[in-house]
Amino acid sequence: MRFNALGNRLELVHLYHLWVEVHRPLYAKYYGLVAMLLVAVMIPFDFLFFGADGAIYAAGHLAMFPCFAIALAALAILRRLRPEALRSGLAISLITAAPGVILTLGYACFLMIAKPEQRFTVLIGNIIVAFCITLFCTRFWREQYCLTIAAVVTTALIAAFFPAITREAMLVAIAYLCSFTLAFVMRREFVGSMYERYLNLSSLVPKRVAMALVMAEENLADTTLFAARERFTVCLCADWRGFQAMTRGENAAAISGWFERYYDIVFRELEDAAPGGGYYADWVADELFVVFYDDNDDQAAVLRHALAFLQAMRERVPTTTRQALGQDIRFDIGIAAGSGILGLQGPPQRKKTTITAEVAGIAKRLEQEAKAVRAVVDPLDPRPVVLMDAAVAAALAAAGLTIDIHDIQPHATTSADLRNVQVYVWLPTRPTGKTGESGHSPAATRLVAS
Repeated sequence: MRFNALGNRLELVHLYHLWVEVHRPLYAKYYGLVAMLLVAVMIPFDFLFFGADGAIYAAGHLAMFPCFAIALAALAILRRLRPEALRSGLAISLITAAPGVILTLGYACFLMIAKPEQRFTVLIGNIIVAFCITLFCTRFWREQYCLTIAAVVTTALIAAFFPAITREAMLVAIAYLCSFTLAFVMRREFVGSMYERYLNLSSLVPKRVAMALVMAEENLADTTLFAARERFTVCLCADWRGFQAMTRGENAAAISGWFERYYDIVFRELEDAAPGGGYYADWVADELFVVFYDDNDDQAAVLRHALAFLQAMRERVPTTTRQALGQDIRFDIGIAAGSGILGLQGPPQRKKTTITAEVAGIAKRLEQEAKAVRAVVDPLDPRPVVLMDAAVAAALAAAGLTIDIHDIQPHATTSADLRNVQVYVWLPTRPTGKTGESGHSPAATRLVAS
């Protein structure tokens, strides 16, 4: 769900930096090995292009091997002694950039020692190296920026101190700047496609699972992440009231705008309520369905996140929605807790997050039951009617949230599908019945006692 331009950018930047932390050690090793292979391939061409002088260039290429080996050894030592430093820091950045620095300096030296008749060939070699090392670091902006700056400064110094090769040095600098521009565009394309994949996966699996899939570069059909198993869950279903009447006479673009602004608000609150991403949310038109869970089946954590979101939906979302849309959006909520099979389910090429459990159906039926309750609610109060099962009601009573316990009462349902469920209702306004000495209504007193 796209919140806004700033929200998108922050999420995108976080995703990109996480990808860099996960993949940079592997790419650092890959760059070192590829650079060694590239230099080894070039040695026979030294003799082919430069004849007797080829030995000088071959010696220069051979001198690069110990430098590459030192960088790879440093990576291995860092992996063994300080594995946490592989994710970020100066050391891993230097190791990643090392092959590019070695090649840049080596080929700059070749340009300085080249005879006039050899300069064109060495110039072509420098241009090839410029594009190779820049494109190697395309996905790592810090290393690529530093390499480009260092290479341009180096060639500028060569042009200043070696007037005979000023033209060649300037051409090499231009090559680095061109490769920098190309790498910049390619990196934006890469990050954009990665973020687009993350958004697509987020519609099929919980956001933290989607992020793990993007980091691992796995497909839903092949992954073992978020395998379907029995988990403790809290299911919440919310549906607008009077949706057909609201949309009558409105064009599709206007209705789409309502959905976008409404779900922007809802999903912001959802992320605040469960910052660890222990939820899966889906929506179709005016209906929202959220499943809260915890990988370790911490029931207290699941209930805490679900109740925090429930409170946000009851207290803040109606007000914020009115401000954003210029009108009240009335919706009611059904919420229930219980165990079920939750995870990726379905055929291999069509897997998506699914919950197979009675608790999901109860939440939906509770939301539908709220229609009858809304008929007796103050029409000027935009807050939702909430119907819940006993487990959620007890957790809500014990949560210590800023709520008025008088508003929670047992509810006698007429639905045959709910006859075995103990249902409680949380009304938007205080009930008018008599209260006991404690100040609680009799219904609320029974709830606390339970």
